[in-house]
Amino acid sequence: MTSRARFWPLGCTPGVTGCNGHNRDFLLLTSAAHVQTATNAGYDYRGLQGYVYQTCTPEPTCIPQGAERLWLKCKTADDDCTVFLERERSGFEAQGYTAAYPAGSNMVLGYAYPNVDSDGDGLIDGFEYLLGSDPNHADSDRDGIPDGVEYPQAGVPASDPCSSGRCRADYLFEEGFETTP
Repeated sequence: MTSRARFWPLGCTPGVTGCNGHNRDFLLLTSAAHVQTATNAGYDYRGLQGYVYQTCTPEPTCIPQGAERLWLKCKTADDDCTVFLERERSGFEAQGYTAAYPAGSNMVLGYAYPNVDSDGDGLIDGFEYLLGSDPNHADSDRDGIPDGVEYPQAGVPASDPCSSGRCRADYLFEEGFETTP
């Protein structure tokens, strides 16, 4: 993640009509070369923000289940960039977010999960895909304990939300996992 604050349009004087003295921009970038380009352009490096799946081919079959394209597009007229998921793309493009940063780079940063919890168990669907549990059933192993209680996103797991072989194989709990609360 990088950030930059500067007056816009460039060279304007704060307080003068048309000068945005509060212009600030944040970027999420996925390569060291792009971070270097941003720091050379006046952005400050703020640190690692999170993780995304890298781009792959052939799309869409290579995109992880439940994930969407994560875009970085800029609106040069406003000196502004934004990061958004595929489901939001048409709205941002209609507002003028159509340019790449850095210029000429791929506008798809990779793939990410939307912040959606379809079954209301406290685990976003993307996390359930990673665990192998069912994002459409609050208690994937049907043991009477919601998945989010068995495996909270923050805290120590109490038990395996995929016990009894009710989840997909070859995921985090492939070999089983149980602890006593």
